[in-house]
Amino acid sequence: MKKNLINLFLMILILQIGVFTFSACSPKKENKENETRQDTNPNIVHLDPSSIKAAGIKVEEISMRRLNFPLNFPGKIMPDENRVAHIGSRIPGRVIGVKANIGDEVKKGGTLAKIDSPELGEAESNFLKLEANLKVAEKGYDRAKRLLDGKAIGLGEFQRREAEYLNVKAEFQAAKERLYLLGLKNEDIERLISDHAINSQMAIKAPFSGTVVGRNLTLGEVIEPSTKLFTIIDLSKLWVIADVPEKDISLVKTGQEANIKVSSYPQERFAGKVTYVSDLVDPATRTVKARIEVENPPESPPTPPWKRGDEGDFKGGNGGILKPEMFA
Repeated sequence: MKKNLINLFLMILILQIGVFTFSACSPKKENKENETRQDTNPNIVHLDPSSIKAAGIKVEEISMRRLNFPLNFPGKIMPDENRVAHIGSRIPGRVIGVKANIGDEVKKGGTLAKIDSPELGEAESNFLKLEANLKVAEKGYDRAKRLLDGKAIGLGEFQRREAEYLNVKAEFQAAKERLYLLGLKNEDIERLISDHAINSQMAIKAPFSGTVVGRNLTLGEVIEPSTKLFTIIDLSKLWVIADVPEKDISLVKTGQEANIKVSSYPQERFAGKVTYVSDLVDPATRTVKARIEVENPPESPPTPPWKRGDEGDFKGGNGGILKPEMFA
């Protein structure tokens, strides 16, 4: 009996050891099977740390972020229409001097050309005559007031002299306004009054600093106010007009930033911003126009307004990236 109990105890002990051994070995066997399956799976690529670093692979946690995506649009570069001036003369005359040529950089107020105008000479002569008449009429009016106060003349005579004075004063003011219309400034009129010297020559000046891109006059030519003599463009800022397909209109918004590349400077990117998106769809091309304003860096040669680039890159402020393909 005692021997049977000992045998039973040994059997229970052996079973417990077997269960423990099976439990301890099962996870290892399962992991080994998983590794074997992963190694044989053709869809899984295993990289060591050095390979991951060499490939530039970065692992980050999943998070909500703004999604950027590229869109390709055609477009062209043109001058800022608010920085273009077609310059003419306010008065007819003959060209007696040309100071600016195509390609010249001019400053605001710089002289582009000079003309001689008989009409300006006549206007200045009439102004000086009316100025003299006004002085005489003013003196007569002041004298009439004193005589009226002393009862030396009647009211009717005083009113007649007052009317003469007011009439001459109105004519003088009209002559002065005509000089303003012809292009004279206050300092020119003050010089005319002080010197009493008629100057029929008029300088045509640049309204702002820029580049002369058009000239339409020659020495000795007779010009009219309707003649366009010069075209000046301020190239410090340009426009890029992109053609946006109808399906992508909702992705283009004002305020988006842009990087423009042109064939003249293939390694450069010019920063800009979308300032206008048209509401009209071209029925022929099914596109709308988007305008991007681009600063023209002074250290680079100015891009001609007719120059078309070959590639651009628009980065949207709302998360989209517009990448227009500029065409030549």
